[in-house]
Amino acid sequence: MPKLALMPSGIKAHVPARSCAGNDSVRGECNGWSEKAARRNDLFLRSVEFTKLNGFGYACSLTFGHCPPDHEAMRNVIIAFIQRMRRLGMIRMHWVVEWQRRGVPHLHCVVFFPTRHMWCAFNKWYLTSGETIIAEHWLAVASVYGSKSEGQHVKPVTHIQGWFGYLAKHGARGAFHYQRMKGTLPDGWQKTGRMWGKSGEWNTTQTDHEISHETFYAMRRFMRRWLVDQGQRSLKALTRSGDVHKIAEARKRLTFLRRLYRPTIKRRDGVPEHERIQLTRNIGRVLPISEWCPPEIILSWLTSTCRASEWVDPATGEILPYWEW
Repeated sequence: MPKLALMPSGIKAHVPARSCAGNDSVRGECNGWSEKAARRNDLFLRSVEFTKLNGFGYACSLTFGHCPPDHEAMRNVIIAFIQRMRRLGMIRMHWVVEWQRRGVPHLHCVVFFPTRHMWCAFNKWYLTSGETIIAEHWLAVASVYGSKSEGQHVKPVTHIQGWFGYLAKHGARGAFHYQRMKGTLPDGWQKTGRMWGKSGEWNTTQTDHEISHETFYAMRRFMRRWLVDQGQRSLKALTRSGDVHKIAEARKRLTFLRRLYRPTIKRRDGVPEHERIQLTRNIGRVLPISEWCPPEIILSWLTSTCRASEWVDPATGEILPYWEW
């Protein structure tokens, strides 16, 4: 039975895989962004109840002047920076590591404090803004690797959900993106360590629903139509602005959205046509849904087009509710 998860900033629907005894995967060494790491980061950010985030937040982009010698050195810098934030009274923090084309990592993070103004890091007798404090503490731990004040960007968070979407952009990148290709990592970086992490108190929530296979297929078609509609609205708004570059990007995204959730297997030499069609259908039965969107849209669609029913689990005999198309 397919499962639907509603989160404050998105949804996820999938057909659970059949469990195999003794086939538990063990997490290996971290060598840059992987598909699973990006997926875990994306799902965590979607599940955060952003309306319950108390305190004052700062969005930070913190850089190195040159690359640390190995992942242990960078890990020590990140740990020292987090400890300094905790001593300042940090409520929570989320960070991701991004690799630049020049082969140097930098840190994107969001940090929450109880108030905007804090005691100065070096002169405790006066208050100053968090932007200055955070940058000073980063330079204190990263200046040994050439970090300069002009390379650090710290701003108050004005739209936390949009910042979460920016941090989750890594999930949309393929395995051949330059941030994931092992060959682009510098010498001494056979292992990269963790690419994202969180600290402090985070309020997360997720509501799970059972749905029928017909509902799962219909929901996938509905999500494609809704995303195409959003893409058309965005393109129409950009057309009025006259920004040629953004208009071209919007058209490219609209083309991508129209093909979304439509599995196609390319014709290959030696593969009969009927086998190719059957393979496409098999993939279509299990192709998951995973999108950033208001969960109220899916919940409204469920209540208006589907009906609540019950089914009996053949393994346990338990009567479970589900949405039937």
